[in-house]
Amino acid sequence: MLMGVIKKIWGYRWVLRSLPQTIWFNFHYLPFFQAIKLPILLYKPHFVKTKGSISISGGVKFGMIRLGYFGVSIYPNNGVQLELQGSIVFRGHCHIGNNSFISVGPKGRLVLGEGFRASSSLKLVVCYSVLIHDNVLVGWDSIIMDSNFHRLKRLDGKSTGKGYGSVEIEENVWIGNNVEVTSGSIVPHHSVVQACSLVLKRMEQKPYSIYGGNPAILVAEGYFYDLNDDVIIYQ
Repeated sequence: MLMGVIKKIWGYRWVLRSLPQTIWFNFHYLPFFQAIKLPILLYKPHFVKTKGSISISGGVKFGMIRLGYFGVSIYPNNGVQLELQGSIVFRGHCHIGNNSFISVGPKGRLVLGEGFRASSSLKLVVCYSVLIHDNVLVGWDSIIMDSNFHRLKRLDGKSTGKGYGSVEIEENVWIGNNVEVTSGSIVPHHSVVQACSLVLKRMEQKPYSIYGGNPAILVAEGYFYDLNDDVIIYQ
């Protein structure tokens, strides 16, 4: 039993690297009865702005939200960069890996569902609204953003639109590496987005399907990602 406790403590040794920032961050954003449990663990955080609000819905446990944890060795061990001005809602456990960037603008609202995981180098940019449902997995070097940051005009002087739009990723979605999800996009539940794809708002909506390409289109139907059975055994 003692060895088990020692092993568990050793597994959390990385927490000590940024413990002062972790403690400050929890008490800065959360109510005392939540903050005392340190539900948010930071690793090598780089704070650009720490305004806005963060809330956790449901039960709160130690280390249920991990931001910047070093887990993918082919990317720099840079932790996580945070530019927070709007609101973030965590609906449960969340793990965002090393070399990642989270930017939430003053009017932005980010909701992360239970079991959200991004392995490394995620760029999450929220100026308006990004809603990610439960059990979503995002591969490394992917971008999710709800703004174009610029607008075009037609020759008649009229604008092409607002230049932003809410993003929604429904439950049980696997997004491969190097995928870009753009403003106004909806990714249907139990779907897979192939690596190096560009997701646009006009993507066909069919659950249990594979999407891919630039722009992403329906590639195949009748497939889904089973997070309980995804281990590859190399022979």
